[in-house]
Amino acid sequence: MTLMTTKAQRRARATAKAIFDSELHARIDRERNTPSDEQRRRNLHAACVAEVEQESAAQRERELQPIKEYQKTLDADRERAARNARYNLSLPNCAYLAEICPPFSGYTGREEDYLDSVRNTFINEFRTRLESTGVNLTQAGLESLAELSDNNTSLNWTDARTFNSVWEHMCEVGYARPGRDYTVREEVHQPAPVKPEPRGDFDTLLKTRPADDPELRNAAHEFAIAEAQPTFQAWTESLMNSFGYAMSLPIAKQVSDWFIRMNRSFLDRSAYDECRRAFVREGLMPRTCLTADDLAAEEMESLDIRTPEGRRRAAQLHREGIRRNESAVNQSFQS
Repeated sequence: MTLMTTKAQRRARATAKAIFDSELHARIDRERNTPSDEQRRRNLHAACVAEVEQESAAQRERELQPIKEYQKTLDADRERAARNARYNLSLPNCAYLAEICPPFSGYTGREEDYLDSVRNTFINEFRTRLESTGVNLTQAGLESLAELSDNNTSLNWTDARTFNSVWEHMCEVGYARPGRDYTVREEVHQPAPVKPEPRGDFDTLLKTRPADDPELRNAAHEFAIAEAQPTFQAWTESLMNSFGYAMSLPIAKQVSDWFIRMNRSFLDRSAYDECRRAFVREGLMPRTCLTADDLAAEEMESLDIRTPEGRRRAAQLHREGIRRNESAVNQSFQS
């Protein structure tokens, strides 16, 4: 028996090794490029969510289409009515102004004093009221009012109600236009008072002391009272109004401990919602303090969307969340 090999044997071994290496590399590439079960689950969930959102958007568009068409009709009717009203204002003795303004028969003064009374009413009452609201008449606006007063002599222009009603109608139908007939003075907003920075001693304690340090706890309580009392009070009121939950003093102290332990700001309103959910999980608050979105998120985390039932339930929860958001937006617009 000899250990020597021929050239053919060496070539055969080299060929076999090359084939083995190529198959090994191909298998490694397949494993590297093939997504894992977790990645496939995420992709499937994202596809389900995108499909539901597309269906919801298409459904909303179909539902809003009749409303949009009706809104176009209303806008066209409104513009047509405004155009007719502007034309009527250019005619003598406008019938609509006679309906909304006091008649000349209500003037009880002397006829020779009428023009002076009109001038006094315009300067001392009407223009003063406009200037108090930041509105200044231009020369074109003065000429428009003068023309209307000349064309509508059946009205009692000594009554300030006549000027007010005529001016409101002019603005409503576009007979008086901003920039041409009047200007609006921009209000100068006073800068908001600068809130004092948090005390340096509390910041130093927060960075250098452990969470169970008594001095840090006292400083945190003082800081919460001095700086975050309005935010904390609004949160406790929302718990009472939304969930019927009255927070006790021991729970309130644990809330401050949670903010220190989690290094969250007492002025961050979103942190209070995280604290509420954490306290429900820990049993410090009842589950009635969870919103519908919180319950849906808990159920979503427990679903196995690799199964058809899990994907169907995930899509249903997503649609319900969209409907809740739309309902909240509609209520905010109505209020």
